[in-house]
Amino acid sequence: MDHPYEFRKPDFTGEVDPAHYLRATPEDATCKGLYFHSMLDMMAKLPKDRVADIVIERPRYLPFLDYPLREHMRLSFALVPRLFPGKPTRQAFREMGWKAFPDFSATMLGRVVFGVLGDDLQRAFESGPRAIAQSIKPGLAVINTLGERHMRMEYYDIFGILDPYYIGVVEGMVRHYGFEPDVRIHTMDIANAVLDVKW
Repeated sequence: MDHPYEFRKPDFTGEVDPAHYLRATPEDATCKGLYFHSMLDMMAKLPKDRVADIVIERPRYLPFLDYPLREHMRLSFALVPRLFPGKPTRQAFREMGWKAFPDFSATMLGRVVFGVLGDDLQRAFESGPRAIAQSIKPGLAVINTLGERHMRMEYYDIFGILDPYYIGVVEGMVRHYGFEPDVRIHTMDIANAVLDVKW
């Protein structure tokens, strides 16, 4: 029997409220240091006067160590609007998500998680839960295949801007394989949602 999900098209016109997301994120939630690396690399490409006030909370981040997710979120909230000036922050975080799959799959951890997938988008989706398990804590993803070019992704305890960032991640993965995504979302709360994905 199908779940009574109420899917809607995501809204990318509004603003992300940092305080709302930070309050909801557990103190012991973590992410890998490699996610700081990608942010700092992008920051380094901006004019120094545009990022001079952004606080980097420690001198270095080791790629495979766990760091507080809130720390990464604070950096994201400061940096993402400057990477995408003039855009609503919901759209900015969406576009930030577009970069995540190509960037992650090029890392050592990404190569371990995804292996050699070739042009197999289905296998990339099926590897997604493992990528999340290796990258963040807490967090659980469940993938269901509903038909040809139709997947459903259930996210549980995914903090760190599930909507809109993770929507962008999925869109970016589908586009990486040369398809145009149609993503709808059913939201339970700030850290739990289901994405219905067609391409």
